[in-house]
Amino acid sequence: MLLMKLGRPAEALVTARAAVEADRMSAEARVVLAEALMAARDQSGAFAEYTEALRLAPWLTGLVPIVAELGLATGRTQQALVFARQAVGLFPENVAAKLAVVTAQVRLRDYTAAATTLEPLLRLKPRPLAVHLQLGRLEAGRGNDAAARAAFDGALEVDPNSVDALAGHVDLDLARQQVAAARRRIDAVMTQRLDEAAVLKISGRVFRAEQDLQGAETVLRRALAIQPADVGTALLLADTLSARSDGDDAVALLEQLLARNPSFGPALTALGAVLERLGRLDEAEARYKSVLAVNPGDGPAATRLALLHAVRGQNLDVALGYLSEAKRASPDDPGVSDALGWVYVQKNLRLLAVEQLEEATRLSPGTATFHYHLGVAHARAGNVVKARAALMRALALDLDDLDRRTAETALAELDRR
Repeated sequence: MLLMKLGRPAEALVTARAAVEADRMSAEARVVLAEALMAARDQSGAFAEYTEALRLAPWLTGLVPIVAELGLATGRTQQALVFARQAVGLFPENVAAKLAVVTAQVRLRDYTAAATTLEPLLRLKPRPLAVHLQLGRLEAGRGNDAAARAAFDGALEVDPNSVDALAGHVDLDLARQQVAAARRRIDAVMTQRLDEAAVLKISGRVFRAEQDLQGAETVLRRALAIQPADVGTALLLADTLSARSDGDDAVALLEQLLARNPSFGPALTALGAVLERLGRLDEAEARYKSVLAVNPGDGPAATRLALLHAVRGQNLDVALGYLSEAKRASPDDPGVSDALGWVYVQKNLRLLAVEQLEEATRLSPGTATFHYHLGVAHARAGNVVKARAALMRALALDLDDLDRRTAETALAELDRR
């Protein structure tokens, strides 16, 4: 603790690790190590140490809200929900704990439960900024655009400079393919806020939607220079570099991020995706498995690994095992439903494939790949009309070049039937 107060985090981390090694049953040593890891920006490591401290000393209830927030920050949504509910039970008047529950429920697409949790917070006078924002995200998830925008406008009334409210509006624009509206919205604030990393990150997302990869890279590098520790910006920049065929640069960026936070699932999954694009499939598979070893229900890692197995045409039963675990953890994740359906397509289980892929397109109607997969599933099941409709919908959206060519070929084959 003293070393951290003296501004010597590296030494503090070494000392804290030594203390844990000396007494692995000491909850206090675990807490000190967790704090040192937080100072080193290793949130995943800190989550693990705080969790172990709570296992060793359940009476350290003050750690529960911290662990819930860290769970959300590191993508452990299901675990975060457990801790957030526990925090509400321990501290019934803690608004932040209740909002953590809502955040987890919205991420898990359990909108009915989220609305129930949020309802008493809506009666607070004055209504806090965070409550407006969560209401907006909830309504956006439900597809209630007007209500979501009203909530984000309410947030802007509380704080006209709220980046989260701006991001909420831009998210709605991009989800509805209203890229020009998103551009107007971000341009209206950019000239006054060029030194704000969060605004630059939103701008990067708009550039990506416009397919302007150079513009996206420029603003994201500027954002990362302002706020080097922002993981979200680093992940978005790595994805942009990979899309520009700068795969080696993307790998270097992600490995630099993982050097600080070696067990961070989203970064490991992103690195796996980049390695896939570079054709380094065995390395990609190893990254996904390392995520699932820590968190078996991690939807993105399970999805990527399953699709990788499907592309290779091997280990499909292993892929189904990973996806079944992810489905239990996140039953309403459209990516998991899509991957599960696509594996069923490869196994020629046509009815099961259609069921999962219809669910994926219902949950995420703007995702071209989901419609493409559904079209293939319908075609193999002999549903020509539905297959044609799904493939045409996929082609009308932003389908990548390889899938576009395959979809066009599939449509031509349907026309010959």
